Amino acid sequence: MGIPSIICNQPHSRIRPPFLRVYSTINGSALCIFARSMLTSLISLLTSEKLFKNMTRCILRAPMSFFDSTPTGRILNRASNDQSVLDLGIASKFSWSMLSVIQILGTIGVMSQVAWPVFAIFIPVMVVCVIYQRYQIPAARELARLYKIQRSPILHYFAESLSGAPSIRAYGQKDRFRKANLSLLDNHSRPWFHNFGSMEWLSLRLTMLSTLVFAVCLILLVSLPHGLLNPSIAGLAVTYALNLNSQLTSMIWNISRIENKMISVERILQYSRIPSEAPLVVDYCRPPNSWLQDGAINIRCLEVRYAEHLPSILRNISCTIPARKKVGIVGRTGSGKSTFIQALFRIVEPREGTIGIDNVDICKIGLHDLRGRLSIIPQDPTMFEGTVRGNLDQLNEYSDQRVWEVLDKCQLSDIVRQSPKKLDSTVVENGENWSVGQRQLPW
Repeated sequence: MGIPSIICNQPHSRIRPPFLRVYSTINGSALCIFARSMLTSLISLLTSEKLFKNMTRCILRAPMSFFDSTPTGRILNRASNDQSVLDLGIASKFSWSMLSVIQILGTIGVMSQVAWPVFAIFIPVMVVCVIYQRYQIPAARELARLYKIQRSPILHYFAESLSGAPSIRAYGQKDRFRKANLSLLDNHSRPWFHNFGSMEWLSLRLTMLSTLVFAVCLILLVSLPHGLLNPSIAGLAVTYALNLNSQLTSMIWNISRIENKMISVERILQYSRIPSEAPLVVDYCRPPNSWLQDGAINIRCLEVRYAEHLPSILRNISCTIPARKKVGIVGRTGSGKSTFIQALFRIVEPREGTIGIDNVDICKIGLHDLRGRLSIIPQDPTMFEGTVRGNLDQLNEYSDQRVWEVLDKCQLSDIVRQSPKKLDSTVVENGENWSVGQRQLPW
């Protein structure tokens, strides 16, 4: 009974140290993979969050001329599809590219120990791969840019079709709008198809070059004199040379994909450099708290235009509106009535001249100080998704009693009190659960 125990104990004492080293190496590799994944995810999250906040801040602070000249679908495309690429696409492709580079370096290290003459063909092939990639990238980048641009009309046109669905059905134009949407989808798919074709073009050539490296390595190993190289080492070199095929293709492929996806970063950075409106608060020029008690308006040599390259809409306007008076502005379409109101709110900045309200030049104070003291009743009432109280007091500055007083004056208090939630009654998107007349009363 003692002999078997001796026989069993001796092999265990010899095998245990190599096993422990192998297991320790495996655990170390697992920790490195985990660290790589965590680092990539954190960097991706922080970067995309920062870019999204910068873009959102610039869009919300952009002047009205930007929204007049930019379709809604173009903004939504950057905030949805391009942002999704930043959140998910670039980080994973970058991680896989780094993994391919590390694997290629490991393969080269192994092959240099057993079949170093293969570098005589590997280095020129690597140069040719880079040349192919440089040749393909400019075309793929432009195709990716076209692919991104063609998505915006789809979102914009589809949103218009949804908002005008009753009119489309009433006039029997469903087929026309359906064909128009399908045509936009085709225009969006063409650049993507050609971009995918360019990637396949590159992949085919990379595969052929990698196969050439493997063939040369195999010929070198086979042509060596018998007994010069250990067969096990030769088999290891052949295995690593075979892996080099897929690793090289994967590295160049992922680098090209990163180049394409960087178009989304470029597009988001474009909207992160939009010129903003004037400052909300000018610390050294703030009006007194009692400002705007009377409302006397004094305008001198006012000139307004919507853009630098456009002619002036208002020219040399000088007038005085007495305090506490009702004044009507009459004129034909395009005479500048709405532009005059926009100039009072500094939605359009005056090119020349001054606008004074109660002896305060409104062009020198902050926008928050100005617009927080003025009120306007628009032609088209706008309500936001949320609650009744949130629409009346968006900054939560007034008490419930003041809000009820406003509703009483607008003759809406009885309707709101009938709801179980009172001031927290739901307001759907665009206030569709309220009639047009009800929407016009308090806003």
